Amino acid sequence: WMKHNINKSLLMRKWPVSVIPNPININIWSPINREIARDNLSLPKNLDLILFGSASGSKTFHKGFDLLQEAIIKMENSKNTRQSGLVIFGQSKPENLPKYSFPVFHLGYLSDSISLRTAYSAADLLVIPSRVDNLPNMGVEANACGTPIVAFNTAGLPSIVKNKYNGYLAKPFDSNDLLEGIYWVLDSNREQLKSNCIKRVTDKFESRKIALKHMGLYDKIIKN
Repeated sequence: WMKHNINKSLLMRKWPVSVIPNPININIWSPINREIARDNLSLPKNLDLILFGSASGSKTFHKGFDLLQEAIIKMENSKNTRQSGLVIFGQSKPENLPKYSFPVFHLGYLSDSISLRTAYSAADLLVIPSRVDNLPNMGVEANACGTPIVAFNTAGLPSIVKNKYNGYLAKPFDSNDLLEGIYWVLDSNREQLKSNCIKRVTDKFESRKIALKHMGLYDKIIKN
């Protein structure tokens, strides 16, 4: 997505561009048993848990929490009998909570890899409803922990999510399709999805492979 924007730039469109994503250490980011993860975070075991995280808070427009909220309200108003809960991290619990018919759990700020890994592993899916985002690390981290992603097909998110493989890419800013993506994940083969998530990260973002890409680029520059 950034390369595409550079290619449209009057200043930089003739510059050579190489795309190398951020690496991830799969020895650090890996799944934890879901029941153990939920026990550690005092989360219920009988609910489908939808995870949302944003260090900038749920009111930041480009993070799209309002679009996730629309999808949740539609879920509540539907005839679907699924028992679900929303888990939010990256911000303190707001004083005036929106009224939902199903439970909302606030984990607060999670600043270390163990806490984040536990949160990803506890959830059934991570929703990234961003209007604009390049390559959010939490998406790659969640996938490395075996947690699928539901996001909009916009900006850099398709670089993480392969539609209906390791998650679901909804029509941009369409809360109905975002909800469809949530249902798709929850109705899918969980073990297969988990395996796909881990494979996607291992193939595209594993730190040794990314290091080799940097080395290849340096070698190319030196030879030129």
